[in-house]
Formats: sequence, C-alpha cells, structure tokens
Amino acid sequence: HDSDKTMVRESSFWRSAVPDESRVPKRAALEVREVAIEESAVEEGALARVESREEELWLVTSDSKIYARWCLFGARPEAKAEEGVVLIPGHPSCPGAASMDDALVVALADELQSRRVPTIRFDYRGVGKSRGTFDAVSAVRDLVAAANALCGVNGESGPCRASAFVAASFGSAAPPRH
Repeated sequence: HDSDKTMVRESSFWRSAVPDESRVPKRAALEVREVAIEESAVEEGALARVESREEELWLVTSDSKIYARWCLFGARPEAKAEEGVVLIPGHPSCPGAASMDDALVVALADELQSRRVPTIRFDYRGVGKSRGTFDAVSAVRDLVAAANALCGVNGESGPCRASAFVAASFGSAAPPRH
C-alpha cells in the first residue's frame, strides 16, 4: 500500500518505489546493560594499571590526528581476537566524562582488560593530546577511526574481528556494533 512506498529520484523525475528490505544488512540485536559505577569505587591505581597494559597510538584521519591508547593482549591482523571494545568518552563539555582518562572510562578499561578483552580508548579532537576542533560530525569520525583501528575496514585488517561500543552520556549515541 502507499504508506510503504518511498519517493525515489531517477534522473529528472520522481517515481514511487517500495523499499527492498532484503538488501538492508541485518544487525545483531542491541544489548543494553546499565551498570552503576560510583567514582569512589574506582581504585586509586586504576589509571596507572590500565596505562601499564596499553600502547599509545595516533589515529590519523583525513583532517586530524586523534590520540588513543589500546590494549590488545597479543591480538594482531594475523591472529585476531574475536571482539574488542571501543570505550567512548562523554561530551567534551561535560566535566568528569569528557576524556579517555575519566573515572568511568578507566574503570571500564580496567575491568575489561582484567578479563583479557582488547580495548581502545581515545580523546575526541580538541581534548587532551588530540588535535583539531570538536563538533558532532568530527565526533563520529573519531569513533569510526577508533573502531577501524580495532577491526580495520570490514574486519579485514585490524587485530579484532568485531568491535562492541561501550559508552556513557553523549558517547552512547554511537551505533551498537562495527
């Protein structure tokens, strides 16, 4: 019926078309878990412990360089981990949530790494050592750069076959899987 149709432009005119749902990739169900971590529960040595497991890297995009740190536990393109986790910081204007070094992101990195799950955390452009200016479009580009570092493009060249995103606040507007 007409409510299922979309207007499609073909050269200089519009025609009515029924969307072809068979060509839309099917996504895994989004699993949302709420976890409460109080800042006081984050151990004093968590940042030092997390950083001791990680390597620094720069994610180079067409218009910026994003500072990141990852912990791979030996995963590499030739010996991929099944899944890694992109830890997404909050909005840069939110005190206590804007950096990869904020308590929540560090606590999540510490917990995941203690379970030998590869992780990557990053600072948006204009935060910490990352270069550039933050805006909503660049935030998506920064997230994609981090996911691509873990998985490569289409899972072909990174150290992980797939990535999950873990975020709070503004960062939780990210897509569920890469």
